[in-house]
Amino acid sequence: MPKHPDIRRELAVAAVGEHLQEKIRYGYPEIGWDGDPWLTLAYNKLEDRYEIWYTQPGYEPVAVMRSKPFGKGRPPSVEELCEHLRNHDLRKIAADKILSRVDDHNAAVQKALQDRYHDQQAAALEKVYWHVGREIGEYRPVVAFNGK
Repeated sequence: MPKHPDIRRELAVAAVGEHLQEKIRYGYPEIGWDGDPWLTLAYNKLEDRYEIWYTQPGYEPVAVMRSKPFGKGRPPSVEELCEHLRNHDLRKIAADKILSRVDDHNAAVQKALQDRYHDQQAAALEKVYWHVGREIGEYRPVVAFNGK
């Protein structure tokens, strides 16, 4: 593997105009965003989307937010980006609330997986009943399957 620096980010991502940076860095009090001087709003040319990078000196830059590609809807305004940053600013959220959000998300994912499993189980059972019914000549469709 070559030992040269990855210049893809420098070629693909360019900072957006300074008038847009001001709301991200210095705040947008009308909506409650206090700002963060280490954030940079950039445009990713290869993926055609906005990105917000955390660029504190001495640390590797990290993309903390990426918008949807512009081809999949209208581009977000800077105000919408600031609202998203405000709503996901972990500096103002208690640890218990963050853990509660994670637990709620994990429970929803687990329930979706369990529901999918039960649906697959019901489909498999329906096939078994169909084949057995065909062999013995008495097929009756399954109306419902609890799966528990």
